[in-house]
Order: sequence, then C-alpha cells, then structure tokens
Amino acid sequence: LVDFLRCLDELVDCALADASTATFPPGLAGRIQRAVADGYQMRQRPVVGVADCAKRLGYSPSRCSASFRAATGEPLKTWIDARRVEQAEALLRFSDESLADIAGTLAFPDGNAFSRFFHRHRGLPPGRWRRQARRAPPKA
Repeated sequence: LVDFLRCLDELVDCALADASTATFPPGLAGRIQRAVADGYQMRQRPVVGVADCAKRLGYSPSRCSASFRAATGEPLKTWIDARRVEQAEALLRFSDESLADIAGTLAFPDGNAFSRFFHRHRGLPPGRWRRQARRAPPKA
C-alpha cells in the first residue's frame, strides 16, 4: 500500500505542470505564466484570477491583461482558467482526494464553486468526469 501511494503521488507530480522545464515568452507575459505555473508546481496557493496575478507581480490588473493579450493573443482570465481546469483534471484522475479537498487545493471557496467552475468548462460535474476518466484507457 505504501508503494502504491508513493507511485500515485509521483503520477500526480508528473501530471502537474513542470515550471522548472517550461519555456515562457519574454516580458510580463512570461512572468505571468511562470507565476501561475510556479503556484501549481510548488503546491502553493494557485493564482485564481487576473487581480490575484497582478497583485503577486506588482502590476495593475489592466496592465497584466493588456500585456498578456498583446503577447499571446489570449485573454489572461481564459488562460488562468484553463490552467485551473488542467490541474483539476490531473487531481481528479490521479488522486483519491475528495472534491472538497481538490476545491481547497485549487483555492475555490467551497466544493460547490469548484463543481460549477468545472462543469462550466468540461460539461460534466467533477465527480462524473472523474469516474469516466478513470474508466477510459490511457492515451498513448
């Protein structure tokens, strides 16, 4: 059982974004991407929105949003939400944490907020998504 849990923990670590080997664009957009990735990699409180990201970097939300969009062509909120969904999927697939614990890990105020967010982005409640993901064969 201990070996299984150790292996499971390694799978979760592999599934999470690896900020140490990722390449980021120069400038503020790259700093934003690194701040978000580092929050997940270091298992710190993740960046949950544009205002949170701006506060961490010492810029205004509008400056962060404009710089990010200019560099990537994508709205910053959309990009941050996509990273949260990716992290949620990894935790749902590879861990046995409860939905409430996953909500806390991803800095949602409660399990209901997490469920609404995940359902909006993936079209299924997180519990159902987890069951389907675990039944599906692994992608090669």
